[in-house]
Amino acid sequence: MSQSESGGAFVALLSDRLKVEIAVPGTNYRRTRFDWTGWVQQVTLDRTATFCVDESLEPGKGTGGGGLCNEYGNAEPIGYADCELGEQFPKLGVGLLTKQVEGRYDFFRGYELDPFETSYELSDDGCSIVFRTAPKPCRGYAAELIKTLTARGNKLNIAYELRNVGEKPIETSEYNHNFVRINGAEIGPDYELTLPFRSAFAPLDHPILVQNEHTLNWRRTPEPGESFYAEARTFEPAVIENPSWTLLHKPSGAGMRETLDRPLLRLAVWGQTHVASAEMFVQLSAAPGETLRWNRTYEFFRE
Repeated sequence: MSQSESGGAFVALLSDRLKVEIAVPGTNYRRTRFDWTGWVQQVTLDRTATFCVDESLEPGKGTGGGGLCNEYGNAEPIGYADCELGEQFPKLGVGLLTKQVEGRYDFFRGYELDPFETSYELSDDGCSIVFRTAPKPCRGYAAELIKTLTARGNKLNIAYELRNVGEKPIETSEYNHNFVRINGAEIGPDYELTLPFRSAFAPLDHPILVQNEHTLNWRRTPEPGESFYAEARTFEPAVIENPSWTLLHKPSGAGMRETLDRPLLRLAVWGQTHVASAEMFVQLSAAPGETLRWNRTYEFFRE
């Protein structure tokens, strides 16, 4: 393990081509938005190309994200709709949060937190790590999360397992918020994002982004402090098997691709001058006693 500048502890997965730095849960991040486990802080390909960056380069700004980190219940966590003021609701991967104000759930808000207990185990060969989040019953809701990250060659696979061990059904969504900056290059026309579908964002009238068939391009580099955002909820074709996106930094030929093995709920693209994030959302529905499994596979390359 090593210590980051922010004081977090990290463990590294190593393949013959990748170094994947993963945060030890609760050491680099203790907020209430993102899953504490399996947090990929940085990926280095062939000891030269890097891909991850923090959500904000200004201390104290943003929601504390960085690298490849996932979130459950971005719009409404499990049990929030029937949660009274002062009661708790589970935020998967984080803990039990206390509802303090009326109105919709807001991930920008800080919530009083009773964190889940987590553990991890690194494989003997240093290529794989398993994170386990223990269930903590809350008003009939309870779930166990198991996340396994494996580095092989130029690929990183994240395998998810969600076990509903409570009395009530689980209905939520999940996505990975990929905070990407390839080789430290600012976001702009030098990048190209290839999409898993045609005309997803059309008609797209955006000052920064433009869609051309299966690609999303940048008209210009965002101004300092300026954000861009686009979201697709309808696709052509309507059902896409193993959806994926590819982000390429054209001058260097370095890029990364994420592939998902579940149906796509929606896709969003967010970013600023220093970061671009493509996000594939999935819908999760688990009856009591049911277990859900899905995978996200990342491929890192240089053309």
